[in-house]
Amino acid sequence: MVTSIPTTSPAQATPDNRDEADSGSTSDPDSPPEPDDSAPATARASSRPAAVVQIDRAPGVEPTIDLRWLRERLTEALALVSPPVRRVSARLVDTEQMRRQHRRFIEVDRTTDVLAFEASAAGEPIEVDLLLGADEAARQADRLGHRPEQELLLYSIHGVLHCAGFDDRTPDGFEAMHAEEDRILRAIGVGEVFSRRPARKPSARGRPDHDPDRAEEEL
Repeated sequence: MVTSIPTTSPAQATPDNRDEADSGSTSDPDSPPEPDDSAPATARASSRPAAVVQIDRAPGVEPTIDLRWLRERLTEALALVSPPVRRVSARLVDTEQMRRQHRRFIEVDRTTDVLAFEASAAGEPIEVDLLLGADEAARQADRLGHRPEQELLLYSIHGVLHCAGFDDRTPDGFEAMHAEEDRILRAIGVGEVFSRRPARKPSARGRPDHDPDRAEEEL
């Protein structure tokens, strides 16, 4: 379900198009995002600083997703992740854009729902860049009867949890990871998202040995 690359930024993988409706900024898209003082109360009340969250959409993605809702809910969710999360930058991409990046980094010529690029060193607070499949989220939301924003929030949390050490390749790991996703979603008032899916088994596909020029796929 998720791809993890420790050093490569998705800004190098997709065209730059920071969303004015979400950030209100036209600054250099490759520079670190500025801290957001409007973080939700759940995150501000945490004993640690709220994570910096930036979300935009790539060219070609329909401007129908409520990026502000997604950013605020993700900020709340990150306050409940351990180890601490310092930064999450996410970009919504369409099916063809996701297929190209999946092929580029995983060598699999099909789309997927989320690609996660870990940017933090071992032992440091989590920093991660995400590519989120907007079209896939819309399809799944329509099938399952909830909002695309809820799907995208699930994809975001899933990518972050992989960076936090969760691994859904085994039956026990699969159950633990998706239970944690739903625990976090319940805690912030969104409610369970993954558990609405029909029962499924974890992928039997093994993870390749680490290579900074390759990636790791979780389905």
